[in-house]
Amino acid sequence: MELDSARFDSTNLHPRAERQFPTDGVTRELVQFAQTREECQFGLIFGSYALGKRGRDIDVKFFVSGDVSAQCRSAYTSFVQRINEKIGAPPLTDEDVPFKYKVVLSERIIEKALNLVPFKCSRGLFIPMMEFSKSFLRSELCQMRTVLSAITTPHVVLVDRRGAYENIARKAARSLNVLISKVYGFDYQNEEEFFRCLTGQFEGRRPVEHLGYKSSPEHKQWLRDLMLWAHS
Repeated sequence: MELDSARFDSTNLHPRAERQFPTDGVTRELVQFAQTREECQFGLIFGSYALGKRGRDIDVKFFVSGDVSAQCRSAYTSFVQRINEKIGAPPLTDEDVPFKYKVVLSERIIEKALNLVPFKCSRGLFIPMMEFSKSFLRSELCQMRTVLSAITTPHVVLVDRRGAYENIARKAARSLNVLISKVYGFDYQNEEEFFRCLTGQFEGRRPVEHLGYKSSPEHKQWLRDLMLWAHS
């Protein structure tokens, strides 16, 4: 399978983003679709597939320039729904973010996420508990939270047509570092404490109150590499 060669030319590209992943027909379809969408800045597979494992579904996001029209959103939604149906993924439940809101993210949403808008309050920064109400799962606030989660957990770059991935990935890692350091007082150099904060293993808080990090060795290694790369 040929991926966009432009992303392999950068020596500064986040090293963990180039891990090999299955070259099956579904993955090829994802790459081909991303390459046909002119507004697509970059696309990511994350979750089980990014770790080379077959999951119950395929988690994929496309980050686009400008805003997202209804027609554009419908194209991405229909495509990802079809892909998940092809692999036999179970239907979404009421506690899942609908495809319509989770597979394509606009430039405006990305920028707000990088500026930590979902975590700002009158007292500074905090990490609120995730809600699983229909209104929250369909909100821009939820979409903003998924930006940091997708970019700072294990993923594979599908396409990076305009070279936007490297810049946004660095900003996301640095924003995550600011968030954890302001909320808990640990930065990425305090590796164990930093990771515990992300996985909900700090102060007895549940993982649902954090950013979706799992406490696996793969997630920890990814985070270590990401932070060292972003702050170099």
